[in-house]
Parts: sequence; C-alpha cells; structure tokens
Amino acid sequence: CNGPKLQKYKHLYSKGASPSLECPVGYEPVICNAHSFWWDQLTNKGISGVGVIPNEAACAVPNCSDQKWCDVTLVCKLMDDLNAYAAKVCPDCEGWNCAAEEVCDMVEAEDDSEVKVPFCSEKQTGCDVDRCGDHGECEAVGADDYTCDCEDGFEFDESAGTCMPKHSKYRTVYGDKALGDDAHSYASCNEGEKVMRCHTFGMPGAADGVTITSSNGVARCEARASNSKKFPIMAVAYCGDDSVFTDPCTQDEIHGIEYRNKADKSPSVECPGGYVMESCIFHSPWSQQLTAENKLRINSIGAVDINDDGTCSMDNCLSNPAGHQWCKLTAVCKKLTGSEYLKTACPTCEQVRCPAEQECQMVKELPMCVPRIPGGCEEDKCGKGECQEDGSNYKCLCDEGYKFDGETCSDVDECPEEPCGNGECTNTPGSYTCECNKGYELVHGTCEDINECLDTPCDDTERCSNVEGSFICDCLDTFVKDPKTKDCVCTDGYENEDGKCVDIDECEDSPCGENQDCFNEVGNYHCECTEGTEKGQDGSCMALQIVDCDIKPKKEKVKGFKGMNVNVKLVGEKKKTLKKYATITWEKNNDPWKPKDDGKDKLNGFMIRDFDVDDVGVYVGSIFIDQDGEVSKCEVEVETELVEGSVTLTVENEEALMKPQKAGKELKIKCDLDLDNVKLDDPKNPDNVNWYKVTEDGEELMDDSDTIGIERGRGVYILVFKNPTPEDTGTYRCEFDQMGMEVSDDVTIEVV
Repeated sequence: CNGPKLQKYKHLYSKGASPSLECPVGYEPVICNAHSFWWDQLTNKGISGVGVIPNEAACAVPNCSDQKWCDVTLVCKLMDDLNAYAAKVCPDCEGWNCAAEEVCDMVEAEDDSEVKVPFCSEKQTGCDVDRCGDHGECEAVGADDYTCDCEDGFEFDESAGTCMPKHSKYRTVYGDKALGDDAHSYASCNEGEKVMRCHTFGMPGAADGVTITSSNGVARCEARASNSKKFPIMAVAYCGDDSVFTDPCTQDEIHGIEYRNKADKSPSVECPGGYVMESCIFHSPWSQQLTAENKLRINSIGAVDINDDGTCSMDNCLSNPAGHQWCKLTAVCKKLTGSEYLKTACPTCEQVRCPAEQECQMVKELPMCVPRIPGGCEEDKCGKGECQEDGSNYKCLCDEGYKFDGETCSDVDECPEEPCGNGECTNTPGSYTCECNKGYELVHGTCEDINECLDTPCDDTERCSNVEGSFICDCLDTFVKDPKTKDCVCTDGYENEDGKCVDIDECEDSPCGENQDCFNEVGNYHCECTEGTEKGQDGSCMALQIVDCDIKPKKEKVKGFKGMNVNVKLVGEKKKTLKKYATITWEKNNDPWKPKDDGKDKLNGFMIRDFDVDDVGVYVGSIFIDQDGEVSKCEVEVETELVEGSVTLTVENEEALMKPQKAGKELKIKCDLDLDNVKLDDPKNPDNVNWYKVTEDGEELMDDSDTIGIERGRGVYILVFKNPTPEDTGTYRCEFDQMGMEVSDDVTIEVV
C-alpha cells in the first residue's frame, strides 16, 4: 500500500473480563493463547488443556470478571500473497499511503485488466486558485505551475498569467527582464509601427512606471525601476501599423495614433481635436513619494484611469516634492473617423484650410471643402447631396459619408482607415458599421476597450488592472506575485513582518558612493551629495562653490508646434563669457541628454529640430563656471510643451535678398506668417512679429526710426530700410513670440 515496511509477524495482547483479539486486515492468525490465574474461567470455552484456541474460532474468552480476569495473546502473520493483501487493505485511495507532497489517483493497472488501482503522483497546486478567468480553464503543470486552455479569441499570456485577447491588429512585444537600482526594460516596435499600448505586468512597488519613447525613429515602451533587486520589471508593447492620413481640416499629413505627455507636479494631458484617448500611463523617478491617493490610482501595469471628460490628470502627485521633481503622464490618442473627427478637430470653417480651387462651406452643421464645377443645377448632378449654383458654376454639398468625385456625390469607404480598431468594419452607404471584439464596445464610431475593473471583479486582497479587451487581478500595493508560487509576497524594498510588508532601511547597507549621504524612503532610498559637495560634470560628488546664477532661461516654459524648430535661450551672460569660462551639461526628464542628439547645442541654450511629443519634458542645465581654477556651479530649468496647431514664418523674398542690395535704394525684408489653430488678439498689429539684428554678442531688437520702418500688409510683416547703407549689412531675424511659442527665420543681406 505504498506505506512503510511491514512486519512479517505481529504480537497482540488483551486482558479483562472478556478479552478479544483479531488480526489486522492483511494478516492471518498463527496461534491464539488463553490464560487466567483462575483456571475455572477457561473451562468449557473451547480452549485446549495447554491454553490454545483453534484458529477457526475467535481469539476470545467470554464471561470472565473484573476480579477474575483472563488474558489472550495472538500471533499474526502477513499474508504470503501481497496482491491479495493489497486487494483487502488498500483497494482504493482511502487506504493508500502517499508522501506529503503527493496525491493519490486511481489509474488503470499495468496488466491491461482494466482494473483501476491507486497510484501516487506529484501533488499539483497550480490550479488551487483559478487564474484563467472567464475565458479559459486552468490546467495544472508540474507540482505548482499551470497553464490556461483559453476559448476562441483568447490566448494564454505567461506574463499576465491569464487568458488575454488575441489581437489580429496588434503584435505583442515583450522586453527583457531587468533588475537593479536603475533597471530599464524596452519593448520596441518595428520601423513603421507605433506603440498602441504600453505597460508592465505585476509592477513591483518600487517600479517607476512606464513611458513611450523613440530611438532612431523606432517607437518603444519603456519600463523603469529605481530599486528592483528581487523581482524584475518587464516592458510590454502592443505594436500596430503607423497609419498616415490626410487631415480633412488642414490637408496636412496626420497619423492614426498620436501621443501626448506632460511632466509636472500636477500633470494633465488631453488628446488633440479629432482624437480619443485610448490609454494613459504613468512614470516618475520619484514614485515612492506618491501621495496615498495618487498611489491608489496607478494600477499594477502602470496605467491611470481616464477621466469622464476624456482627459487624464493627477493633482499634486508627490508628497513634499523638491526642486524639479515631477510625475509624467502619457496619453495614447486614436484618430476618429468621418464626422466624429470633424466635430472636435474643426467644427467650423474657421479651422479648415481647403485645397486650391475649393472653398469651405457648412453642410449639415459640419465643414466641407467644396470644388466649383462649370455648369448649372438644371438637373440633379449631386445625387446624395445638394446642388448649388454659383454663377456659371455649381457645387455639390454632399451628405455625410459622401464626397464629390468630380461629377457627383459618391460613397466614402471608411473601412480602409480601420475606424473600428478592435473590431470588423463593414462599409454601408454613407457610413459604416463595427462588429467589436470581445471586451470592446462601440463609442464615437470606434471599438473602445471596456473597463471591466469598474465592476470590481477582483477579491478584496487583489487590485484590478484593466488591459486590452480584458482585465487581470494582481496583488495589492507593496506586494508582488512570486513568479514561481504565484503567491503575493513583499516586493522590493519591503519585508514581511506578521503578514504585513514593512519598509526595509536600505541605508544600513551603505549603498551610496563617496561623498554621498543615504536617505531612506518608503520602499526605496536615494543618495545625495554630502554637505559641502556638489555633483561635478562626471556625476561624482566633489567640493564645488554654489553661486547665485545670473544665467536664467529667457522663458521658463517654452511652447512649440509639432514639426517646428524650438529654441531654448539663456540670458544673463554674454556668449563670449559662456564660451570662455562655462561648461553646460543637460538632463531631460532626469536622464542625461545632449542637445546635439535632437537638434543643435548653443553657447546660450539649444535648439530642438522637428519638435515632437518625445521632446516634451523638463530640461535641467548644470552650468559649471571655471575662473582662475575655482569651479562654481548653478542650475537652470526649462519646461517644453507641445501646442496643437502650427505657426509657419518664412522670409518671403529670401531669394531676391541673396543678391547684393544697392545702397540708398529702399530695401524691404518680408516675412510671411501662416497660422493654423492660433488666434491673435490683434491680427493687424505689425508688432505680432519682432525684428532683430543678429550679432556675435546676441540679438539687437529693432524698432521704428528715421531709417527703419516696420509695417504689415496682406498677412506679410515687413522690415523697411528707408535709405540702406553698407553698415546695414548683416543677418536679420523675424520672430513670432506669443503665447509661449517662438518661431523665427533668418536672412543675411549685403548692402553695397
């Protein structure tokens, strides 16, 4: 019976008024002896003269008394036929002995008799808790692991540990697992793809969240942690095609997915007009300082719920933030289709820029670019639309879902734009329908993920994380799932004390470097330079003199349009002084950053070329000034922000100005200002554009004088030299600098 070794013989004894014995199951009697000091108690009871009771009789002496007691002894022998023994003693699991880590199951005997016999196998605990959810059945693997047999449309995801929706439109990419004090895990999409979702499963309490970045034009999901020693972090990206469309409002090129981010103490992000927020993710190097309220808002995959108004925000995210500490929110925004796009992107013709030979008209309360076609409306030429005569021409005001094809209003097939997203699109006359995948619902003409966590599907000891098309139940904060046992255990920076996770004081192990002091935090720690020292250019702490900084950013917040160049300028010192004595190192969002990587490094600042959402953030410049061998240091901080819309400023007559200009003959530099989604307080004011003469020592602001005139006419801003001389030779700049946005263009002239 798979138990311990059995004795071949057993000796049993009983004493009393009616002693009785029998062999245990699997043993047979050899001899039974009866005895009493009062022999009369043994007479006439089938006992031989030498006190033996035959084996066919019961080994018992009845009717003795407590005063005149009897006793019996019985010798039992193990059955010679062990199969017969097993059939009697352990025909099923009830009598079968298994080890503590084993479990008994009835299996078919090896002799092909179709008889089932007990068998010990390794105990499986993987399915003691059902982690496969409503979309799969748990199947135990080995002693303590499991897998999920998922229903159609779902697949087992080892990282999530449950059945996750299959994405016919997305490709799932897993980053490498990362450990350490500054752990980074990257999940990179292919060229021509965008990150549709970015998160990390089972985020440890010490993790700093996730963010979307790009490297050499490749989008990637980045997970980070500042104290990940026991449990690794891993980035997960859902990658999809980077679809490109023509904006019906501006005729510019736009993308199906846009990102918007904000790093601030109270960050708030919203999508541009015509887009809906698909997800919102969190990142901060100071995540251990999150307020209790904000910590609860961040789920285990690093995401934050979207507000009812479609925005995403956190108020006062950190407790007692110092200096330039911040939290960063990144929104993934998806383009809407048809009228849903127009309603928020350009609801009136004021925001519409039509192609040449077309004009914007409001059709059924929506703007539409309409061409003028020779002919009249004597007959219905427009079909699904209204024909309007315009002199000798006509135009078709097509119904929603139709467009003019040169002759009439024809149906627009919206499905190539994939408006449904996670669903199947079917084109219909003037519209389309969506059959959404499981876990999605139709909102604003597209299939939006259902937030199942609103229904509180997890236990009180778990927290819910909404994921694409489904949800997962994970451990509460300060706990993380052990990848082996799947139990909730204390995460990095904590230890279990009477069932509670208690902060570990990492400073006891002296983890900081030379000239650094350690400061313990809840779940983490950080190092600061010892009093009297500061971080040098190489990052080490050394004796430096801290001085009041005369160098300041011209603007503490610099706003820029997508695709434009953005200039960050420092003022307070001449270029010559900076060049001779100063060295500037920059950090972007708390990471080392070199201006030349994204644009151009300047002595008095930097320029970011082709400004995009990746360039949004907090830039901190450390300025080291070395005069006569004494090194001092000061810091400047600048925040950049992406502004929806565009401003284009170009020197209209640059080609003509490249030739030498004749002295004494009136000279004009003309700057053309093109605004999209930007409103000026006074569009006719010539001071909307500033004029500068650019010199080696900086910029000299120009104003009206006897020799200089500043004018505006027909959208063009003009700098007039009334009587130019050779001294006017040089470089001139026209600059738009309003609402925190700065755009400029330079031209060099020679007067002979």
